Amino acid sequence: MQTRKLSPHIARDAEPFLRTHYPYQVDALAPTLFNTFRRITLVNTQDVERLTLDLDLRFSWNGGHVSLPGIAIAEVKQEGFSINSPFIQQMRALGVRPTGFSKYCIGVAALHPEVKHNSFKPQLRQIAKLSRHRRATCQA
Repeated sequence: MQTRKLSPHIARDAEPFLRTHYPYQVDALAPTLFNTFRRITLVNTQDVERLTLDLDLRFSWNGGHVSLPGIAIAEVKQEGFSINSPFIQQMRALGVRPTGFSKYCIGVAALHPEVKHNSFKPQLRQIAKLSRHRRATCQA
């Protein structure tokens, strides 16, 4: 599904909700990042589980652009965590361990150097490592 029209402004009908639930001035909210990606959702028909794969991640803001070609963000969604997930088992067999990942935070860290991003260095290093591996594999 694609958002038809992006707007950097808060919709008028959202303002009462924000004023009730957001503890700060609504007028202080401002966009800082646009992101795009393609999502594939796979559903396990044997269990209550689905897997989302986010591909072709791209971030942009004020003329700056960052893309993560060849990087996929996989998220297993289950009722309760189960090691019996075929996807989790396959990833473990390949030596891939789960990690936290926020597309928003990675985009901000990549496009806003003035923002402190020490907390995201492990993810940024992993992305750089995967990108180097991908380039080396594609050149071979």
